[in-house]
Amino acid sequence: MRANIGTWVGFILVSVASLVAYKTAWGASFYWLLLGCLAVSAVVMGLVILRQTGVKPWSLAVVVGGLLIGQWWLIKFLLIVAFGKLRGFAP
Repeated sequence: MRANIGTWVGFILVSVASLVAYKTAWGASFYWLLLGCLAVSAVVMGLVILRQTGVKPWSLAVVVGGLLIGQWWLIKFLLIVAFGKLRGFAP
């Protein structure tokens, strides 16, 4: 059980770090690289957590919630691209 707690803490820290980097590091030259690395780390940790705990409703909800909060920048970007492809931008 100790390994699970460490993985959960790492996942939460990466999700919070991603949110903080998105809000504060936008002027840095490595901004997109940092966000990309944090996103990949969060997804990998989330998959490890789901593998360790099994796909239970509570663990799935927490992992998806953490990804939604930490990777909101990526979700927002993908939604903008999807809307642009489907309906186009201003006529």
